[in-house]
Amino acid sequence: MSRQTNIIGALGLLLVLVGVIAGLYFFTDRGREFVDGLFDKSMPTAKTPPVTLMPPLRSQMTIEQVLDFLDKQSYTAASSSNRVPKLANVPAKELDTLTVESFKHFEVSGVLTLEFLNGSLYEVVFNPYIASTYTKVARDRLGLRPDPKKNGRSEKITGRQRISSNVFLAASKVGESLDTKAYVIWQDLNLLALRRQ
Repeated sequence: MSRQTNIIGALGLLLVLVGVIAGLYFFTDRGREFVDGLFDKSMPTAKTPPVTLMPPLRSQMTIEQVLDFLDKQSYTAASSSNRVPKLANVPAKELDTLTVESFKHFEVSGVLTLEFLNGSLYEVVFNPYIASTYTKVARDRLGLRPDPKKNGRSEKITGRQRISSNVFLAASKVGESLDTKAYVIWQDLNLLALRRQ
């Protein structure tokens, strides 16, 4: 009889524990994060070698490594974070962004935006303030060419590295008349695919 009592007591305790966890999960954000953390072991992480983005920046660099690089160059970054909870078969994601104003790339000033997935750098975006000052860099240093089939946008894929830009379009008379914001984007295609899940 005492064995049966122990089993009933253990089941009762288990039901109370399940009820508390379910209550935390459905009624508080912190509870949901805690429960997701217990059961979600599939947070996307990189399992391939890093890709060179905007040298010396490489994919998979941590936020701390990038901040250290920026600090050594005397830049200050604004940061923002967002947590995307687990949804059905889509794993939870930690998304972080660093933004640097007046960053110089090959002596051209612009805004640098660095995107992180679960603490790993996967995308770098440079928006030159004046598109025409960056066209020579895009052509001579990055090997980009305007593609007439893409309305003057450019794209170059080398292995898992993707570079895309609209600098030539933004520097054109049409781009200027439309006040087109120039960009160059460096991406690690594997991490980008994980980000888009």
